[in-house]
Amino acid sequence: MTPDCTGHQDKVYTYAAVHFMQRGTVLLRSRRGGPERCLTGAWCWCARPGTYLAFRSPRPRRHWRLAATGHVLDDWADEGLLPAEPRPVTDVGRAVAQWQTLTAHAFGPAVRDRRLAANALEAFLLDLAAAEPPPEGPAWAVALRTRRDRDPALTPDYDHCAREAGVTPAVLRRTFQALTGLTPHRYLLSRRCAEARRRLVATDEPLERIAAACGYRDVFFFSRQFRRLTGIPPGEYRLRAEG
Repeated sequence: MTPDCTGHQDKVYTYAAVHFMQRGTVLLRSRRGGPERCLTGAWCWCARPGTYLAFRSPRPRRHWRLAATGHVLDDWADEGLLPAEPRPVTDVGRAVAQWQTLTAHAFGPAVRDRRLAANALEAFLLDLAAAEPPPEGPAWAVALRTRRDRDPALTPDYDHCAREAGVTPAVLRRTFQALTGLTPHRYLLSRRCAEARRRLVATDEPLERIAAACGYRDVFFFSRQFRRLTGIPPGEYRLRAEG
C-alpha cells in the first residue's frame, strides 16, 4: 500500500494483479493508443497475464496493489471474480479492512498466512461481484447462464432450451455468446473445468468421483478434456497444487 502514490505503468502483464485505489484519481487505458478513462474515488482494476494496462495520476492517490500467480487466481478468473473492467468500490471501509488483512499475511512464512491472505482477497472480489449490476440480456439467456453456474454437471438439451425460450437454436447460441463471450457449450466446459480444479485442490476425491460430479460418465473422457482445456492431466494438476 502506498498512501501518496504517483507511480505509473504502461505494459503487458505477465502475472495477475489486483489494484485498489482507496482514494484519488487515476487515468487508465486498457489498450495501446486507446482513450484514457478517468476514475475518481474508490476503484478496483485487475490484470491477467497477457493484459495490457497503462495508468497514471495527475495527483497522489492511496493505492493498494497485489501481484500474484497460482491456480487459485486461474479459478477466480474462470468464475468471473477478476473483473475485466474497472469496478467502483462501494463499501470502502470494508474493503480497507480486507486489504489490511491481506497485506498483513501475504508475506507470512506459514501456509496459514497465505490462506488468510487469499481469503481476504477473495472476500474483496466477491463483494465487487455482488455489487455489479444485473447482467443485461433476455431473461431466458440470464437464466440459462445461472443454471450453468449453479450446476456444471447438468447436461443441457439446447434445442429444448431454445423451444422453451421461444427462439431458434441459432439465436440462442448467438444471444448467449453476446452475453457471456462464449458459446453455451464452451461456457459449460469452462464451468466444469473450474469445478474440477477446485475439487482436485480442495478434496482427496478420486478422479472417478470428480468426473461424475462435473457431469462426465467416462473418467478417461474427462481426463482428455481436462488436459485439452488446461494443458495438463488432472492427476498432474493435483500434484502441482500439493507441491
